[in-house]
Amino acid sequence: MSFIYEKANDITEAIALHAAYPHLQIVAGGTDVIVAWRSGRMEVTGIVDISSVQDLNYIEIGSDYYEIGTLATAAQMCADSDVCKHFPLLTDACKQLGAVQIQNLATLGGNVMNASPAGDLIPSLLAYNAEVKLQNLYGTRMIPLQDFFTGYRQTAILPDELLIGIRLPLVDDSSVRMHYQKVGTRSAQAISKLAVALLAKSSCGGIQWIRIGLASVAAVPMRAFGTEKLIQSKVIGQPLIEQARASLMDEISPIDDIRSTAMYRKEVCANILEDFLWSVQRK
Repeated sequence: MSFIYEKANDITEAIALHAAYPHLQIVAGGTDVIVAWRSGRMEVTGIVDISSVQDLNYIEIGSDYYEIGTLATAAQMCADSDVCKHFPLLTDACKQLGAVQIQNLATLGGNVMNASPAGDLIPSLLAYNAEVKLQNLYGTRMIPLQDFFTGYRQTAILPDELLIGIRLPLVDDSSVRMHYQKVGTRSAQAISKLAVALLAKSSCGGIQWIRIGLASVAAVPMRAFGTEKLIQSKVIGQPLIEQARASLMDEISPIDDIRSTAMYRKEVCANILEDFLWSVQRK
């Protein structure tokens, strides 16, 4: 069987090629696809190479949002002063996305489209209420990121659509606290045992609202909406901490695998949330 290679030079060509060859892998940095292909975990009969589509590598600043193109690499996001200022959870995650060589190749869109339960960048994007921007030959549409993952390595993207970018609403408030933590065998160059992104607005020792983005604790990256609702508009103290721990451990559904156990993941997620809430209360 011959291997098919198609290279797109602009967005329209990329969408058209994807529509014409829906069975081919879309590749930019290739840090996930190539590894899976070489290891035999994925059958690849051809690729549509979009790495030269410069219009997909952008950072657009709106009145109340930033939009980052699907081809922006982890290294580019870390080097962008505005992204670092407004979305430090995302840049913290980028700095832990493999070695420097991987960060120079791995793209934002690739990390999202891989739809791995262990996607390093996704918890921070979820905490920022990110939306995905999808485009086909007829127009564009936006989907909240928490609705984009429909099952294990499955997404809501249609066969003729291409992921164009990720839109992040601005969060500019001195009372907003945040924390990102990846737990793995090593701090980088390892698939995470779990990853947690926390974003909260605090006031007078209480929590007005909180967002909890998680990876490696379910079949898809997820927001812990139930635990968020429990904590919202509450004063931080031991009773709330205990309730929040129990709620989060009940809300997630990790598995036992080669990297960790389900109970370890539950306990560590609860510990990270507890430490974060106490840190907010002390501030």
